[in-house]
Amino acid sequence: MIARQTDHVTAVDRTLAGWEVGPLSGMLGIVHLPVSAIMLMGSLAVTFFGDKTAAMTLLVGFALWLAIAVANFSRSMWIRMHPLASQRWLSGVREAVGDEVFSDAINRLRTCFGREPAYAIRRADLALAIRVVRAIARDDQQRAGGISLTA
Repeated sequence: MIARQTDHVTAVDRTLAGWEVGPLSGMLGIVHLPVSAIMLMGSLAVTFFGDKTAAMTLLVGFALWLAIAVANFSRSMWIRMHPLASQRWLSGVREAVGDEVFSDAINRLRTCFGREPAYAIRRADLALAIRVVRAIARDDQQRAGGISLTA
């Protein structure tokens, strides 16, 4: 059984764990290169052909965006080197997604991997299980609002 440790879960833990299992967790990695290129070209064009204040604003925005992208890339690399879920991370995920979704996701993992004695919870497995639980809940909600063929 996974113990609940809410006294050691900080807001940063909850935010990072929630981002990692959230629906947009890989979005920044996909988007940051094209956006960075557009921002760099725009700032260079404004530097040569326009106002220096606008160019500095674009360069500062580019630097901030690049810093976020590098931080996300560094975190992704750290996650790849440490794929197993820690108790602290699990507590952060529980706080971020709620007890019901977390319990349903753990039960899905038990169904899938329960017979393997050496299985340890991996971050990616739990993130996928949470996405599946949320998709099932969303589908059930849509079905409840639809018109039944039996009526």
